[in-house]
Amino acid sequence: MSVEGFEEFAENLARLKRENTRMANKAVRDSAALYEGILERTTPVGNGIPAGHELNNYEPLASSIVQTGLKKDKDSNSMVDVGFNKSQGWRAHFPNSGTSQQAPQKFIEKSRDRAKPVVLEVMKSYMRKGLNL
Repeated sequence: MSVEGFEEFAENLARLKRENTRMANKAVRDSAALYEGILERTTPVGNGIPAGHELNNYEPLASSIVQTGLKKDKDSNSMVDVGFNKSQGWRAHFPNSGTSQQAPQKFIEKSRDRAKPVVLEVMKSYMRKGLNL
């Protein structure tokens, strides 16, 4: 299958959604699982809170990655959120954006960039299956 433009890609995706919602949902779930793995590998590992303050209350960020179940966005498209849980996620922006003592590592953006081609390939393969191409 050769997709020549965004309009054709969007049309094929809409057709897949109409004809095979179950396969589209599986594509979204599989893509989320792939992104979760990439985010887990690129999340930096640190020594926890400075001076060991409440160190036993904080687990490494990479082990606190979660994904939601399948849900709909405002346009009724299927989606799965992937990110850090509530108890640990508030810390993720410090290494990602940097502080006065630490340069930004931009690991969330790097994860997104690394996952993009992989996720697109997964989506294309499900589109081919759903459209019998």
